[in-house]
Amino acid sequence: EVMVELAACQYGVFALFGTIWFVCFALHLYQTMCLLRSKGLENGISDVVAVPGAKGVKVHHGELEMSLSSISVFVNECAQFSAILFFAWLCENYPPFAPGERVWDRDVFYCLCLVFLVGMLATIKEGKQTEILNRDQSEEWKGWMQYIFLMYHYYAASETYNA
Repeated sequence: EVMVELAACQYGVFALFGTIWFVCFALHLYQTMCLLRSKGLENGISDVVAVPGAKGVKVHHGELEMSLSSISVFVNECAQFSAILFFAWLCENYPPFAPGERVWDRDVFYCLCLVFLVGMLATIKEGKQTEILNRDQSEEWKGWMQYIFLMYHYYAASETYNA
């Protein structure tokens, strides 16, 4: 059994986010008790405003006010953020899978790059903007570069790098 020794800053982070979780639970419990007492479920927390015409589902909350509902929404979002950070810390320090050896296979690497190049060329579509390196085009190229970067590191393809 391997135990990871925690640094002082990690204890501080755990204390901070633990307090946020406690406050989140206490606010949720308080709101539930208030709703049960008043039986006014139609007066629930609804400070959420949807943005019309936005791509995907974008939800913006109202400004942070000193009201119970506004603080509750803020604390809930902090609790979600802390849960994500805790999961990342847990996976970093206690990996679910054993680390594997990287194996360089030139043929597989170049074959996969060729397959994705063909896929990239097959999905070319006409954009709305006509200038060179417009926003859509640069976002698309950024995605392909991230893919190649991941492939480079996954296959330990150090011989393809010109340094």
